[in-house]
Amino acid sequence: AALDGETKRRVRAFCGNRPAFYYNQTMHDAPVWHFKTMDFRYRLLVHFYSFVYFTDPMVGNYYKRFVRDSLRYHDEVFCAAGKIILALQYEDYLRNGGKRSS
Repeated sequence: AALDGETKRRVRAFCGNRPAFYYNQTMHDAPVWHFKTMDFRYRLLVHFYSFVYFTDPMVGNYYKRFVRDSLRYHDEVFCAAGKIILALQYEDYLRNGGKRSS
């Protein structure tokens, strides 16, 4: 279905300087989607809904709840992340002699 003027305006506002990509049959049939993330402007260290916009708020809310309730990192991932953070903090401590870095 074609988008009305108000919906197009909201899509442009959401995307900002990023190009809009619309869900289509090719995306539907793909087993995996890859997002461009090598450029600092496109880092995926944010919530998925910073990259995905649903023009129907009811559909958007459904998928946001689905992701919130269904997708979780395994405990091993959190443990590994904690060890990495601790190692980085220790390296900072050694480099700065215990002084707080900015």
